[in-house]
Amino acid sequence: MESKKPIVLVIEDELSLTKIYQQKLQEHYSVHIAKTGTEGIQKAIDLKPSLILLDIILPGEDDGFNVLTKLKKDPKTSSIPIFVATNLSQEWKDQAMELGADEYLTKTDISLSKIIEMINKYLNK
Repeated sequence: MESKKPIVLVIEDELSLTKIYQQKLQEHYSVHIAKTGTEGIQKAIDLKPSLILLDIILPGEDDGFNVLTKLKKDPKTSSIPIFVATNLSQEWKDQAMELGADEYLTKTDISLSKIIEMINKYLNK
């Protein structure tokens, strides 16, 4: 019987990026995608993922900052590590970290392979 893969939830609305994340991560992780913050919150509660990769700019009422706040306040999801991966500049980092983000990655400054390396390192502690 195959051992159960850790779950990585990607909350990202950019289709091309979600496909890349899925392709690169599915070898080691069970990858689930949410395209809106509201959907991401629900999936986080239902799936209890090992790690969440969260974009800040999301459609609908729940942007990434709202998602981060809600997930870190909910006892069911508060212990899940959350990596914020965004196109927003470093100046938003303080706000994300204050809200409970475990890592803040700017997509323009960091490669996908580096993001994956960080996820692997974090989950294999």
